Amino acid sequence: MPVRAVPGHNWTSDYMSFTQAPHEYSAIHFHDESVDDARWDVSFSLTVPDDLRSGVYAARIRVDGIDSAEHEDYVPFIVRPSRGKPTAKIALVIPTFSYLAYANDNLSMNSVLCELLIGRVPLLQPGDLLLNKQRGYGLGTYATYRDGWGVNISSCLRPILNMRPKFIHVLSPSLWQMSADLHIIDWFDQMGYDLDVITDHDLQREGVELLKQYRVVLTGHHPEYSSEETMNAYHDYQMQGGRWLYLAANGFYWVVVPHPANPALMEVRKGDNGSRAWTINPGEYCNAFDGKHGGLWRVRGRVMSKHLGVVFTSFGLTYSSYYRRAPDSELPECAWIMEGVGKDEPIGDFGLIGDGAAGLELDRYDLELGTPHRAFLLAHSEGHNDIFASVSEESTYHARGYFSAGTGDNNPKLRADMVYYKTPNDGAVFSVGSMTFTGSLSHNNYDNNVSRIMRNVIDGFLAEGPLP
Repeated sequence: MPVRAVPGHNWTSDYMSFTQAPHEYSAIHFHDESVDDARWDVSFSLTVPDDLRSGVYAARIRVDGIDSAEHEDYVPFIVRPSRGKPTAKIALVIPTFSYLAYANDNLSMNSVLCELLIGRVPLLQPGDLLLNKQRGYGLGTYATYRDGWGVNISSCLRPILNMRPKFIHVLSPSLWQMSADLHIIDWFDQMGYDLDVITDHDLQREGVELLKQYRVVLTGHHPEYSSEETMNAYHDYQMQGGRWLYLAANGFYWVVVPHPANPALMEVRKGDNGSRAWTINPGEYCNAFDGKHGGLWRVRGRVMSKHLGVVFTSFGLTYSSYYRRAPDSELPECAWIMEGVGKDEPIGDFGLIGDGAAGLELDRYDLELGTPHRAFLLAHSEGHNDIFASVSEESTYHARGYFSAGTGDNNPKLRADMVYYKTPNDGAVFSVGSMTFTGSLSHNNYDNNVSRIMRNVIDGFLAEGPLP
């Protein structure tokens, strides 16, 4: 899959998109590590039974039947309900665009900043070693080709070794992306709720009509990459009375575009703004797949806080912390969310991802950046260490005393905020502002204050009639 929409030898810099001057964008970039389709022969196939419950499944493959990380692999697949026939009132949208963005990133082997970002020596997985040895599986959008050009196209038609149920990602003290999203499915299963599982790709095709079938819709723990169509669907769902849980941080951040003829391919161009692995070259800011400006949604005027009530504020790929209740949580409109949680008890000072519910990447409540004025601030995190740093898009100058890094004691922006607000037609949004929140749900056999808050919100959102 060669890269198009790049300036040719005659580019004048008068035009920034090939749609305006196609004759100035005649160049094509070819890379030997670009994989659009592995084109492997079929080894086996499975016909999904009509009565198979919606969920995330995997084909387990073992060499000589040996049960070890070096001899075992899982090929995951997602079973959605039949089109137009939901089987539950709740749907989880699996962030498959983000899965593709991080596909085979192998940052533990290839990133010079890895140890600085995580504050420790990386723990290598067998998949990391294989990707470093065998370069033919294709790269993700956190890598660069041999010539230094950033990888901007990713495909699901190939093995993606770091999207596996047992994979431990270098960017997390334990789990990241798919393996962490399984915490959500596990909780619903253990709590006895029916849950449908759909994907970004389903939402891309079917839009808001897919979401409108559900009383409650949830995100995964890190839906960082969103298309214009999925953004529009979420917005319309909220405006039409949908009730939505954002169980994540750093969501709805980068613009992505699926290929118009082959949805297995996805494009992302990372401009000169945002916390990024590489920066696009001059004249290449616009996507080849649709001709529109790539980069951050924030640059295109669609900052995430307008949809979520919180905005990406900080990242620290180290141990996690906890929340404290804020005064809004005691208001009559919000008290039901905190029922059973003490006024002064820490929320989520435990968990499977860094030992806490507030960590990895954090989102904050910020009225100046788009948090709705009707939003309630329920809780905020504290106690983060000095590995955490502010996002680059909020640092216009680097100067002594400027809030760009440091602990929460001297950086007021370094926190995760839990936010709730109502939307038109009896809709609502609940946001947790942390990537590790869902890793705390199962603590103490699911009897803990994070699980209690989750259950309060789900039961309240499922109830008929207006919210308090």
